[in-house]
Amino acid sequence: MDGRELATQVVNFEPFLGVSPSRYFDLFDMIAERKDENGDAVQWKRSNSAPRLERMVGSYLEIETLAVGVLEAGLSRSGLSTV
Repeated sequence: MDGRELATQVVNFEPFLGVSPSRYFDLFDMIAERKDENGDAVQWKRSNSAPRLERMVGSYLEIETLAVGVLEAGLSRSGLSTV
């Protein structure tokens, strides 16, 4: 909590901060082999390591803006409008 008092007559929104279950394995699941053919631990090497995250093309705001544009174009073609 950041010290703000919670309202009692409304629903308080608190954003989730953390790793969602659907992304957990993408971030923390082992991709490479942990042991070699003899059962010994494989040494981590920076030279052949890479981040596991695939970056999205844009921020969610950019993606939502594009999606709204597509929706508005479809509505316009159908003779509808966003009022």
